[in-house]
Order: sequence, then structure tokens, then C-alpha cells
Amino acid sequence: MRLFFALELPPSLRAALAAAQETLRAAGPARVTWCTDAQLHLTLAFLGDVDDPAPWVEAARGVAAAHAGLTLAPGPFGTFGQPPRVVWAGLAGPGVDALRRLVVDLERALAPLGHAPEARGFAAHVTLGRVRDGGGGRGRRPRKQHGLDELVAAVRALPAPAHPPFAVGELVLFESRLAPPRPAEYVPLARLPLAGAPAAGAPAG
Repeated sequence: MRLFFALELPPSLRAALAAAQETLRAAGPARVTWCTDAQLHLTLAFLGDVDDPAPWVEAARGVAAAHAGLTLAPGPFGTFGQPPRVVWAGLAGPGVDALRRLVVDLERALAPLGHAPEARGFAAHVTLGRVRDGGGGRGRRPRKQHGLDELVAAVRALPAPAHPPFAVGELVLFESRLAPPRPAEYVPLARLPLAGAPAAGAPAG
């Protein structure tokens, strides 16, 4: 089982991000594998292949219970890598610092089970798409594909989605089910409420 912990996004924000994907899709000829609406989420910890999810759920349950619900808001768009490999939408708002503390505690709780945190550190973002490499063949450096400059310019020009802040009330363990050529399906296996949190996805007052 390929598992990861994540926060879900409200449907209205996923719709706004899908609209941004369409704008970027029309920006030029760059080849990007865009995430589907159902795949848009905020990953906190990717676990990889796991035989039994139960110990991971129990390790994360105490972390969720020790952290209050969060209020997040859409942030700017950007890319990772040079040349760009990932197109993402940022998250901001008053809950970002608390979110970072949640991730630190989650990684600490999962470490005895063999989880290694991301080497680049945590950045609050939603992956919108992954740029396909420009070829080059085995053992060769991939060529920069045509249209990336236009894609990056379009990403930088996009304003943050006009969406109100939203409440996040639970930590979710997902299984990524692969069935090529269809997109991966993300199936929730466990939902762990944050302490005193409002319902996930509810508008923040």
C-alpha cells in the first residue's frame, strides 16, 4: 500500500485551482501531467509502501489530538526545480505557522516507524501538475522541453485564487491506488480529528 498523510481542501477551492490549471494549460506547449480535481490536496508526509497502516495511524492520532484546527487561505502559485518540474499552488493564512509545527510533530512521531522527512523541508503547497521531461534517453541529461518559459511566465502572472480562508479539522491517511493508464486514485483510510477543530472545509469566521 502506498500511503500518505494529507489535509483535504474544500471543493470550492479545488474548483478554483482547476480553473487555474486550465489557464496554465492554455499558456503554451509545455507538456505537463495535470492533477485531477480529486487529487488536489496538501501532503504532510509521504510514507511510501506500507504493509500495515495501523501503527502509522496510531502514531499520528496523538499528534492530531495535540494540535488545534487550522485556518488556511490560498497563496501565490509557483514552480519547483530548474528547469521547472512541479507546478504548485501555495497556501497561506494565519494557520501556516501552526501547520509547520504540526508537520514537525508528525514527522517526529513517524520516525520510529522508519519515516524520513523530505530533505528540502516542508512547504505548504498543493501540487497542480508535474512537467514531463524533455527526453534525452537513458544516461543523458533531459533536454529542456519547448514551452517552459511560457509556462513559468503564466504561473508567475496568476493571482492567488479569490477564495475565502477555510478551516481544516482533520488529518487524513490516504492510500494511492495506481491503475495505469488511469490517474491514481486517492482513497481515505483514516480520518484523525484535530483538537477542538470545526468541520473540515467549513468557511472560517
